[in-house]
Amino acid sequence: MSSLEPQAVPERLPVNPRRRKVAAGDRKRVPVACNHCNSRRKKCSGQRPCRLCQSAGRECVYPSQRESSSGTVAAELEQLRQRCAALEVALADATSTSEDRQPLLSHHSHVRLGTPPPVVSEAAPAAACAGTPSTPPDATEGRMLHDPDGTVRFLGETSGATFLDYLKEFMTSLFPLAPEEPWAASPDWASLPDTGVRFIWSVGRYQTHDSRPLSEPEVDPMWLPTRTEMILLLAELRYAIQDGNGDFPSGGIYWWGDLETLPVPGPGESGLHSNEQLALYQAAFAMACQTRTASLRGADARKAAEAHSQRARMLLGNPLKMPRNPAVRMSTLALMAFYLIEVNRRDAAYACVSMAIHIAVTHGFLRGWVDEPGKRLCWTLYILDRWLSCLMGRPPTIHDDAVRMALPVEVASLPPAAGLIAHVELARISGYIVCNTYRVAPWRGASTQNKAPQHCVDEAAQMLQSWQDSLPLPLRMDSVSFNRDPAVCILQMSFHQLVVLTARPIFFIAVKKAVAERCIQPGGIPWSPEGHPRRHHIEAGLASAGWNLRIARWLVQLDASRRFAHAELHYVFNAAIIRVLEDLARESLPVPDPDVTFALELLKSDAESGSSYSRDCWVVLTGLAGLVQAFNAMGRARQSLSDQMGLFPGEQSGAAFDGMHHPAGSGSVTVQDDLQLFQLSQGDTLYRELVGWMEMDDYSLYHNFDT
Repeated sequence: MSSLEPQAVPERLPVNPRRRKVAAGDRKRVPVACNHCNSRRKKCSGQRPCRLCQSAGRECVYPSQRESSSGTVAAELEQLRQRCAALEVALADATSTSEDRQPLLSHHSHVRLGTPPPVVSEAAPAAACAGTPSTPPDATEGRMLHDPDGTVRFLGETSGATFLDYLKEFMTSLFPLAPEEPWAASPDWASLPDTGVRFIWSVGRYQTHDSRPLSEPEVDPMWLPTRTEMILLLAELRYAIQDGNGDFPSGGIYWWGDLETLPVPGPGESGLHSNEQLALYQAAFAMACQTRTASLRGADARKAAEAHSQRARMLLGNPLKMPRNPAVRMSTLALMAFYLIEVNRRDAAYACVSMAIHIAVTHGFLRGWVDEPGKRLCWTLYILDRWLSCLMGRPPTIHDDAVRMALPVEVASLPPAAGLIAHVELARISGYIVCNTYRVAPWRGASTQNKAPQHCVDEAAQMLQSWQDSLPLPLRMDSVSFNRDPAVCILQMSFHQLVVLTARPIFFIAVKKAVAERCIQPGGIPWSPEGHPRRHHIEAGLASAGWNLRIARWLVQLDASRRFAHAELHYVFNAAIIRVLEDLARESLPVPDPDVTFALELLKSDAESGSSYSRDCWVVLTGLAGLVQAFNAMGRARQSLSDQMGLFPGEQSGAAFDGMHHPAGSGSVTVQDDLQLFQLSQGDTLYRELVGWMEMDDYSLYHNFDT
């Protein structure tokens, strides 16, 4: 049989024919013991009732026929079925039919609602469990999420996708009977109408398309734009991601190499005409097409970017080949990684950065054997590596101890180094947060390995505060005078995002506790972070979320035609999520939050230019905001009716709420058909889960602390 053909599951060997059968009356052990004897390891007589139970005067109960006939095999089979049900989210097929969606949701809801786990066919474990981890993904830190094409990938705790999956499970608990019709049979969850149902049904999903092949149009790798077009493209690129054409004293927060001297059309294998040098410019042109003004964006700009990216890949050739000019190869890979981030191909960008760092290690650059431009390029790679590590919740490519280069210094022929230095220091803090605060890849130094989670969280917050306090004047920003340098604005947004990331697990648990208290004891004191034991972390996270939304507004005022980069949209989206959760905790009135409205408009505008990332963010934020408004409306209606009827929690009549239901199939989850939140009693599964939320430790989402 070919190794590529599926192999049949091996069957049990037949019973040895020479084995002598023993008559039932001559057996020394009974085939099945009663439950009492079995649990206490006593010898059962096998009678009904058995001698021990009869002498003790108790009821003698034997296991059911299914259990006794199969013995331990049936028990093991049931355990396998339950385990495969727990793996349903990570291993669900991409073609999610109506029958597929129900197990996907029930994996996250059967524990809460008391419904049995989904039954998996006996043929499913062999096919589904192949290549899966030995423990369920949600039993450890991080998540195994699958994209629309069915490809499963690991995303760690700092990943926004992992946090969103926690949010989806949370909202599934609050809306356990969200309507399935008429969209449950849709093969693509993103095609559902713009309601909270779409958000709930996307549990276990990751919205990117990284598993799809990159576009490879047929192009001439030696082709170059006109001289005027190249000047415009490089000027836009430098303004967007490098040194702002020398207009600002920060010098920018990245360095990509010399992009001022224009290439000359025509083939060649030396100097400026080499394939590696031309690949650098093609990668720069691809990135420039992504940063073009609103009037020049759209399908044409996207196609031009894909063509330039394909030329760069063709000119680079075999990535395993030793480069003639390692610095140019590294710069090209860095720009390609940045471009891939912009088009939401994070895994591909991760690979590009890893290859570039490998080249730097091979040539001793990270040990200091490099000039100032090469040093700045290596630090840019370091920044990208830490950013992707944080974005994906994965370990960085190289440890800090392996980087022995000095920080950038001022050189007359290069832009100022202040912005790049500050960005490097912030990237170091980001690495600490990912590796130690979230324990993705904890450093084993004496100063960190034995620290409790609260110490790592406090230390990360202190590091961020020290970074902000030590900023030079050109990089500062306050509420009175916003900085006009876009690079500084992005740097400040990166800082505030790390503050949000550090405090987010604590804040999320605080929100869950506030919701639980409101469900169990309605009419209590409104939630506020003032009385919380981790008040300083929560208030810092809320303040930083507000700052990022304000800076985004400021960037729009500076240049309304400027396109927001992937990182900026990421910061805005995460800040808006925090604001929506704050509305949930405070049970805010159903008045549109101006900051959330701004974020939605910004994401929708960018999505109209063809950005899949902005579209996915807009869909998620719309659904979550709608669910929060619906839940708050239910809470206020519940409290109002309780006050009118003089009822206490758990005494409401389901009939009293019949007039609040929407027609079946309307798709609305506002004051919806599920009455469990209005009829809580101490014996309910949902009630016990709410109590469990109230008892959660503030640091329980910072995983894998083995102090």
